[in-house]
Amino acid sequence: MPMTPQHHRVEEHCELHPEAPTVGSCRKCGRFICAACAQQRESGVYCTECASTLYRHQPAAAAVTWISPLSFISLLVSVVGCMFVPFGAVGAVLGAWELIRIRQGKAHRDGWPMALLGFMSGCVTGPVFLWLLLFHMAG
Repeated sequence: MPMTPQHHRVEEHCELHPEAPTVGSCRKCGRFICAACAQQRESGVYCTECASTLYRHQPAAAAVTWISPLSFISLLVSVVGCMFVPFGAVGAVLGAWELIRIRQGKAHRDGWPMALLGFMSGCVTGPVFLWLLLFHMAG
């Protein structure tokens, strides 16, 4: 009769309070956490350490803030770039910068659609500007 591997249940204990029952795991690092360590944020439950690295001004779950100033500025500059093309490249850079800040947890996660739109519209107007510049220089 072949031997089958035994499945061992992993004990769930909070690292800081092993005697306390766990209420879940951190959304960012996956550590088990107890009620005393659980930090509720808009995007989920985090351990104390990971919650401290999130966007400092991120509100608790009750309030909703979906726009960051840099996301709005990148979109605004990119829209202006449709009329005055050099601004499009600036909008693309600002949008990319804000997307990086969102990924690092330094900016609010819900601002990504606006930052992405600013980045993409800037990427469209930037090449148009270069094409116009080269066309003007050739003619």
